[in-house]
Amino acid sequence: MNALARASLKTYGAEARNNAHDHHQVVVPWQGVLDMSIGGQAGQVENGRLALIAQGYDHSFASDDDNRFLVLDCGDLARDGSDMIAPLWDRAERDPYWQLHPHVWQLCRTMEPYFLATDTREDSLARHFVGLFLATVAEGRDETNPTRTGRPDRAAQRIQAAIAYMEQHYPAKLTIPDIAAHVNLSTSRFHELFRTVTGQTAHATLRQIRVTAARRLIETTTLSRAEIAYRTGFSDQSALSRALRGS
Repeated sequence: MNALARASLKTYGAEARNNAHDHHQVVVPWQGVLDMSIGGQAGQVENGRLALIAQGYDHSFASDDDNRFLVLDCGDLARDGSDMIAPLWDRAERDPYWQLHPHVWQLCRTMEPYFLATDTREDSLARHFVGLFLATVAEGRDETNPTRTGRPDRAAQRIQAAIAYMEQHYPAKLTIPDIAAHVNLSTSRFHELFRTVTGQTAHATLRQIRVTAARRLIETTTLSRAEIAYRTGFSDQSALSRALRGS
């Protein structure tokens, strides 16, 4: 098995491709939908739903959308912590598509600037991140996978839907009551559930999403700060500057 643990942001084309690896792999949704078949089981990697591909399993993949996915090559980490991590792959052979807890997903988004800095990460931080990701997924498996509990955790589903709504509508003048209404919760209940599930406030998450989008435009375009502020949901250039300094 490949000893390196790697983390990469990848895009996929519309033409279906087939592959098999000498290591375990995780595909995490970032943008768009990825149609997959893993060991003959068809499914999709999309908002809130990841794929675990066991070593040696034939799999195919294609996407018609603008897309980006976080791909974690697990290397020898698949053998670490046998009581927790190793059993993931036995279960993945039976059920490769799993619900992704919003707390874990938000951890991935927090690391976005690190992943965007280069196509593939193979450093010590990548190894630690992949290990933490696997352990967290294993720990939360019984709470979030419908084949184990009969249904996904409803609170987690709603908060995942709320975060997805933020990702889609952050350029607009989006308010927390708007987001709460979208997932059919009162504002006070939404605040409570959001902090419980993700460990931070909805306002902080929305600001983080906007700051990440703004940084991407700063690094990849020649747009003015005022235009970037407008495109990423900040009231003006000063508000954008304050958010960047505080992030």
